[in-house]
Amino acid sequence: MNTQVVTISSRVPDPVKESYYHLDVFKKSASEHGIEPHFLNEGPWGGLISKPKHLLKYLEREGSKFGIICSLDAWDTLLVSSLDAIVAKFKGIDAPIVFNAERCCFPRTDLAEKHPVALSPYRYLNSGFILGYTEAVIEMLREMNLGSIPDDHVMPDGKKWEPNDQGYFMEWYINHQQKAALDSQAFICQTLHDAGPDEFEQMPGYANRIMSRVTGNFPAVFHGNGNGKTWFEKIMKWRGL
Repeated sequence: MNTQVVTISSRVPDPVKESYYHLDVFKKSASEHGIEPHFLNEGPWGGLISKPKHLLKYLEREGSKFGIICSLDAWDTLLVSSLDAIVAKFKGIDAPIVFNAERCCFPRTDLAEKHPVALSPYRYLNSGFILGYTEAVIEMLREMNLGSIPDDHVMPDGKKWEPNDQGYFMEWYINHQQKAALDSQAFICQTLHDAGPDEFEQMPGYANRIMSRVTGNFPAVFHGNGNGKTWFEKIMKWRGL
């Protein structure tokens, strides 16, 4: 079953003013493992809600060509395993769709207690890494009724409307938990926001073997969301990137 990796980048981050973003590292880490991500280009950028909107447009046109889709953030994601290894881990979870999980419930704090109890601090949905069977992902995106969600704009009262896609993914997940799973053990993807100062360990002699001391797992992907940029840059150095 073919797998397609997709991402989106509305622009190239400023290397001086936005040095905490690492689009180049994502590209290098993908190339190291023979992964050629497709950068979505499905129309004008309308803010974060464009991510699922553009993904749906792309999948409705091209999705019949591959059975599994992996959608991830480009500016703060680093791959340490091959695509075959990532897919094998996905199949081991036995869910049609898998989201990575994080310690913080953002932006829908009202949905915190509706997330299932986890065996690790990583309880809450993060939409920066989504891996699923293509048909299941298309179904999810259609059920989210994305066409009813306006893009970023200034409202008549002068306030900015800037919808965060993660909140809409959370809402969908809470109502469809039988259709998806959260990677709360960081079996596939490890988020780094609020990670502890000694949470990860590089195995001596193995640049790609980085263990979480919290879960005991070796994530295949690291997502440097939120305040996780310090850990992200440390893992970059471990990987020689």
